[in-house]
Amino acid sequence: MASATLIHISRDALRQICQFQDGICEDMRPFLSLRPFASLKESRSDDWTRALAPIYPHQDMANAVDAMLPSWLALNNMDRLSLLLDCIDWLEEPILVWAANRGRVDVLTWVHGRLNLCQCSDNLLVAAVGELSVLEFLDGIGYSAKATQAMQQAAIRGDRSCMEFIHTTFSLPHDWIDRNTIAGMSFESQVWDVVLSQLVHNPSFLRQAIVLSAANNHVDTATSLLSEAVDFSIDASDEAFNTALWMASSHGHLEGLQWLFGLPTFQATDRMDLDESCLLAAANARQAAVGHWFIPRVAPDALLQIFLRDKNAADSILADVVDPNAALNFEEIEELVPNWSFQKLRHVFDMFTLLKIPGPVRTDALKTCLWRKVAQGHMEAVQWLAEYLTPSEVRNVVVERRALEYGLGAGGVPLLEYFEAQGMHMPPDQMDAALASRYRNMRDETRLPWWLYNDEDLDDRNLSDQHKMTRWLVSRRGGCVATMGHMLVQLSHRERTIQQFQTLHRTWLSMVDDADVKSRVLKTCVQEANSIICGYFESLLETDPHLFAYFASTHEITTVRRLHAMLAQSCPSDLFRQVESEALVEAAVKGRYGVVQYFVQAMNGQNKDAIKRARKAATPYGKMAVLHLLRNKK
Repeated sequence: MASATLIHISRDALRQICQFQDGICEDMRPFLSLRPFASLKESRSDDWTRALAPIYPHQDMANAVDAMLPSWLALNNMDRLSLLLDCIDWLEEPILVWAANRGRVDVLTWVHGRLNLCQCSDNLLVAAVGELSVLEFLDGIGYSAKATQAMQQAAIRGDRSCMEFIHTTFSLPHDWIDRNTIAGMSFESQVWDVVLSQLVHNPSFLRQAIVLSAANNHVDTATSLLSEAVDFSIDASDEAFNTALWMASSHGHLEGLQWLFGLPTFQATDRMDLDESCLLAAANARQAAVGHWFIPRVAPDALLQIFLRDKNAADSILADVVDPNAALNFEEIEELVPNWSFQKLRHVFDMFTLLKIPGPVRTDALKTCLWRKVAQGHMEAVQWLAEYLTPSEVRNVVVERRALEYGLGAGGVPLLEYFEAQGMHMPPDQMDAALASRYRNMRDETRLPWWLYNDEDLDDRNLSDQHKMTRWLVSRRGGCVATMGHMLVQLSHRERTIQQFQTLHRTWLSMVDDADVKSRVLKTCVQEANSIICGYFESLLETDPHLFAYFASTHEITTVRRLHAMLAQSCPSDLFRQVESEALVEAAVKGRYGVVQYFVQAMNGQNKDAIKRARKAATPYGKMAVLHLLRNKK
């Protein structure tokens, strides 16, 4: 029989072993799924207006642990829990928060006998709100972290006993209440009387408590709080009041909404704008009862605008009350189209007479919507709109008005291939600009992006949509080397790109093997370069004097003379005459009389072959003054 050896190791050593080992005790493996909850983030909302129920801190963490720990503890003893915490040390916070939240004083007591809870977590008071026995235990061991947040949470929960205990036991600032606490209390709290003394001394807080309680349909609470107000006044610009109206409208709280509109200090002159904003909120949330209360109070033209802003389509609560023969504001439609779903877009075109009848009005509207949806990359809408336009009309939107360029990032390869299949290609200059833009956005300016290298083993299925689109553009521009050349031209006249230009230029020179392509790209770069890029090319003249010809065709004569003098000093005579001849030809073809005259004078009759070549090259271009000058120098 094999003998067994029992090894005792320290807690720290065990944690190190568990950190690097491949396996873990089988019964503990399910707890690894709690990893997302290991880093506790406050879930207390800063925007209660979007919530449908109070949001309690740490509830998600406690719920996740509760789904597995109680049954595990029922099968194991506390010593096994100690081993669990030693093996998975990040479980400490979730388990303690769970114990505080679920009233498991036994677990907290056991852990505190081995570890100091005051040093393990500062979230236990907040998590324990609603469990008075846990609060009493934590006070007994001297735990007081986040007492103010715990008091705020007790107020939101409406837990009077916990509020009274925290208030009398822990040190709290006098003004512990804040706007978020009031907003949370407005959902269901029954402890307004406990905090009333703080509210009456802060009219802004009291006003917020009144209107948000009404917004949550707690009309009795709102009425009671209103009776405590002195010189209560409110107007349409009040942020809390507008928030309350939005909440009541979007949540369908008609009783509270009617109460808010019945406030005695409410000015009727502001009623129209508020009616419309509330109806829009109700329409977006499909709150029919609220909507039907507002509809008779809103003018027909305003109903139309609200319907167009409503995100819903045929199921809109306004669909049956809007006049289909109404005049439409197409500038407003253009603004709203990006917010429309495909269903909303179709419904608008199917509903309104102006958009159903074939003709220039419908065509212009279709083209306007197509531009917006292409720019969004909204393929379903794009395909539907394009079906009702002629190919030339679609081309006008997509290519001539550059919708495809704007929609490149959102639509990606599917958008590009859809239009390519119809013979509508993205213009080369737009593709080059898009690629150059992505290159310029790279953080490391000393390296080229991966998509400028031929990697045949790269599986497109593992790429993001943006990376697939970039590779697609590179392939359409002739591959990596050709794309580098196109991008060099793009970057040559852009600001703040010198480091990237140098990196790209050096790599491209080592890869390009077509002399004509090389000459054409470099010539274009020098001719279009900004001053910084020009300086870079000037620095290359000693190693590549042939670049001088490109300067001669576009740059100021003072620059040409300076560079000419520099090359005369640094180049061997035969090479210098060759470079000088190339520069004369380029200047003659461009009709640069002053530069040609300078070269002719500098040659002083010693390079007649160069003059002959320049005259021959310039003849097809009809540069008469230059030709006359060259003929006189036979």
